[in-house]
Parts: sequence; structure tokens; C-alpha cells
Amino acid sequence: MFYKNTELSIYIKIISLLPLVFFFMPAMYIPVIMVPFYDLFIGIFLFFVLFFYNKTLSGLFSFIKYRFFRILLILIAYIVLVGFTFLLTGRFNFFNYIYGVFLFFMFNNLSWYIYPYIITKKFIPLKNLMKFFLVAIYIIYVYGLLEFICTNIFNIDILHNLQVIISNRRFMMIDNYDFVSSRLYSVFEEPGYLGAFLCINLPIVYQVIFSKFKILNNNVLNIILKKTFGIIIFFVIIAMQSPIWLIIYFLVNLFYFRRKILSITKRYFKFVIVICLFLLLNLNIFSVLNKIDISETFIYRIRQVIVSFRDPYI
Repeated sequence: MFYKNTELSIYIKIISLLPLVFFFMPAMYIPVIMVPFYDLFIGIFLFFVLFFYNKTLSGLFSFIKYRFFRILLILIAYIVLVGFTFLLTGRFNFFNYIYGVFLFFMFNNLSWYIYPYIITKKFIPLKNLMKFFLVAIYIIYVYGLLEFICTNIFNIDILHNLQVIISNRRFMMIDNYDFVSSRLYSVFEEPGYLGAFLCINLPIVYQVIFSKFKILNNNVLNIILKKTFGIIIFFVIIAMQSPIWLIIYFLVNLFYFRRKILSITKRYFKFVIVICLFLLLNLNIFSVLNKIDISETFIYRIRQVIVSFRDPYI
């Protein structure tokens, strides 16, 4: 038991879970001070840990053996020194330096390692944390598709009040912000942030849904979730209408399934050659698109990204 006092232990457990919940609502900010709710609750949680059980933090020194953590510490030291230089030269004022370097950069980067370490040590087994993580990702994607369908297909705003709460930073930063958008962004401030979240976590999701790991205890629901996860991800990346993240999505898939792709290519070599020749013969589609006004469509954005890769001066 983390604490001898049972009632206090319950409160501490609740406090420990709040940052985990708000991690998946990154665009939900505290009004006026414009700080994410997850930062607030992580700060409160770490304060309680330091106050009641500071020995827990002693294990954090074990992170030094990991190269990525040493690189992170070097990066933090670099940012602190550069920020201090900007402070001395007048490019930063004192408040900007403290907020940007210590509260925003250092606190966020370190707390994202400290918090999971403590919570898996004292409150939630890593296996259960992984289940929570996968279910939360699934809900984010389903909610995003529901939001997209409601606003773009049925032209209804039943999610407006909820969106004002969980993505309030958009409404606080932009006066008279119009909730209706032709692009999917779910709980994130921008579709690009959702794209980054999706592509970064894609290998983890694949590793779990193609394994025997049970995300849900109910066998039927577990199968449904696993079988539909990849399909939902595909529709999310399409509805986001972000060319660069669509390309990265396909690159991640190519890398993750590279062995299967090579195996299929070897087995159906002639068929693959025919498909490749067909695609090469139809590359003139872009010359056709030049004659059609697609400037307001998603196709135009994809075309611009592809052209930018071909021309380094763009």
C-alpha cells in the first residue's frame, strides 16, 4: 500500500489518474493562464508524491543508463543556456524565459517520463496502463469520425457544446471561431496534431492488435476492437485531409509491413510489375489535373505535397 491511511490513499489514486485522463485531451486548457489541464494535474500529483513519499523519486536516477534520457538532459541543458543568452540580450523577458524554458519545455519533457514511472510503480500495472492507452486512442479516433460525420455529412452540431469544453483552446485563441470544419481534428487543436499523434502511435497500435494481447476482458468486444482499429485509423487519416501525414502514414505502413510486402512481391512478382507499369503509365493524371480547378479540394493539397518533393526549390 502506498499510504497507511486508506482514505488518503483513495484520494491520491484519484489524483494520480487525472493526468492520465487529460493526457488524451491536449487542447483542453485552463482559461486566462492558458496552461493545459494535464500539466496542472501532473504538477499536483508530483507535489503529493514529493510531500508524502519522496523515496519513490530515487529510482528516477536509473534513467541515466538510457541513452535517450541522457540525450534529453543534454537538450534541456542546451535550451536552458540558449534561453538564458536570449534573456541577457533582451530577446526574452524574464517571464517568457521562466515559462518557455522551465515550465513549458523542461517540465513537460521530464514529467512525461517521471509520471509513467511513478504511476506504474505504485498505482497501475503496466499491462493495465497499456490497455487504457489503447482504449483511449480508439475512443479519440471514433469520436473524431463521429464529429466529422455530424458536421460534414449531416450538417448538425450536436457535439458543439462538448467540443467547446474538450478543445477550448481553439475557441479561446480565435474570436468567433466556427466549429464546423471540413477536416477532422477530434480532441486536438489542429488536424496536423492529430496526424502526428496517429503516425507516432501507429506501430504501437499495430504491435498490439496483431498480437494475442487482450485490450478488453470481454472476448467479443476485444475482437471487435482489434478488427476495426486499423479500418478506423484509415478513415481518420483520410478525413483529416492532411497530405503530409497521409504520406507519412503510408511510409509507416510500408516500413512496418516491409517483410510481408517483400514476401508478397516475390510471390506475385509478375502481378506487381503489371501494377507498377499501370501506375507509371497513368502519372499524366497530374497534367490533367492542371486543367481542372481543384484549388479548393484535398486533391490539390496532395498534388502540392508531391510536387514539393519533386522540386527542392519549392
